[in-house]
Amino acid sequence: MELPAQAIPARLTNMCATGDTWPVQATRRFTQLVAHHVVMARVTSVSNVVSVCLCDTSGDDDVHINDVLIRNGLAKKCRDHSVSRTASTYVRTVCGTLLRMVFDVLMVFV
Repeated sequence: MELPAQAIPARLTNMCATGDTWPVQATRRFTQLVAHHVVMARVTSVSNVVSVCLCDTSGDDDVHINDVLIRNGLAKKCRDHSVSRTASTYVRTVCGTLLRMVFDVLMVFV
């Protein structure tokens, strides 16, 4: 059985770009952290965009994706409601594909 690709607008909880736009390095690091990994998503809020905390639990120590990006200086903490339209657009377009991959992997186990 093969399911069609599905996606919902989502963003990483309480995070935003360090400048006006997301740097390419942030996209690369995010990809390294989630591609080919089983990642747990904890939904923290739902409105027109779903806010999630992502965690890779496959190793001995959990890797909290949101925290890694902030610690690496690729994102900064901000309240979800203060996120600019640019950040939301970034998550939908750039991270949307990665989140679809994560959800597709999760759907296999359902």
